[in-house]
Amino acid sequence: MAVDLSDELKKMVKISFRGNIVHLPMLPQIQDALFQMVRNAFEHGIESPQERVASGKESMGKIELVFLQRGDEYKIIVIDDGGGIDFADIERQAHSLGLLEGEADHTSLVRTLFAAEFSTKAVPGAGGGLNMVQQRIHALGGKISVYTQLHKETHFTLSIPARH
Repeated sequence: MAVDLSDELKKMVKISFRGNIVHLPMLPQIQDALFQMVRNAFEHGIESPQERVASGKESMGKIELVFLQRGDEYKIIVIDDGGGIDFADIERQAHSLGLLEGEADHTSLVRTLFAAEFSTKAVPGAGGGLNMVQQRIHALGGKISVYTQLHKETHFTLSIPARH
């Protein structure tokens, strides 16, 4: 997958794993969601090698998947060291798509990322990937949180109850 995406998107990315994926009983139910999260990090998070070098970063981006169990909850954190989420851009795009009216607060903008109709690409049929991820996680009684620093990193944390 990483090699295919590197070739397709002309980006160099190292993908690493931390934790124990073997003990995730719901893995078959969320595998496509995890692939989508990695693809999003690759496509939207990680900058081109030229952009990374110009901003003082190594040319090779990093995506890390962290697997944790905390009590009765599994956490999967997808971390990229890319450009972060530019919520001003998200707001402009959401307005152009008719998904928002007026000024939006941070919570509304995060919700917009997961809207089925939302896409940052002007390609018919594009978008909806995060909506699919959210549907899979919610179907298991879980939730998703987002942490981002513009020009630095983004973390998507998937929290899923151990008993669903």
